[in-house]
Amino acid sequence: LSDEMFEPSLEVKFRLACNVAMTVFDLHSKGIIHGNIAASNVVFFDQQSAGTKDEDALSKINVRQAFLTSFDLFPDYTSRQEASDVDSSEMFLYRSPIDPRVTNLTVLSHDSRSLDVYSLAMLLLEIGLWTPLRDIFPPHLGIPDDTTPVYKQVAARCGTKYLTAVKTCWRAVDEEMSSVSRPEVALQKVYGRVVQALESCCMIEDGLEEEEISEVNSLLPTPRMTEQNTKGSEATAPNVTAGWPKLNEQQRAMDVLSN
Repeated sequence: LSDEMFEPSLEVKFRLACNVAMTVFDLHSKGIIHGNIAASNVVFFDQQSAGTKDEDALSKINVRQAFLTSFDLFPDYTSRQEASDVDSSEMFLYRSPIDPRVTNLTVLSHDSRSLDVYSLAMLLLEIGLWTPLRDIFPPHLGIPDDTTPVYKQVAARCGTKYLTAVKTCWRAVDEEMSSVSRPEVALQKVYGRVVQALESCCMIEDGLEEEEISEVNSLLPTPRMTEQNTKGSEATAPNVTAGWPKLNEQQRAMDVLSN
């Protein structure tokens, strides 16, 4: 994210964003809260071509397929650790102002799935602008009350459909708080709107020919290019890893909505 030279094409960013969102929603459908969604916890793996050890034969990193790591399995312990960590301000950018790890003045619990969805909004923002969250919102300033300038950037770079997905995730906590129905019902509507918006974004890739897709893939960063980022991801040891197979996207969307 910190190097514009390695920014993938728009359709690749859309697919990455859609797959990450699908994974979060799939976890929620299984009753699992990630609790620690951030760019530093999204990793990619190099895949070596079969039958060769030549570094030049390493396959390109599949930016469309990422893995979520470092689940927050012990939120109470994590909160205490972050309270004494001078570098935790950047992580707090991913958390809602009424997250119990941010303030005691909240009715939400660590099990509120909308907190994950809020963090997902920040991650989608980073993917869309291909810029670290700390550069979008400096930690010492925090997230401003007026986010219109950022919304305009997202709309200009990624279109209104992608902006809809970002804003819907961003407002998930408010949706849960203001809903007269059960939180699960309100969040199901959020999931549906986000999935629909991101799937619409991904449709631009459906019209590409196989040769055009191969050309897009050839523009993606190679393992050698991303060596520094790969080493950086090793600093955070994952507790659990969640990924997704190459399934039909529409079917996955229906599975999420039906749960």
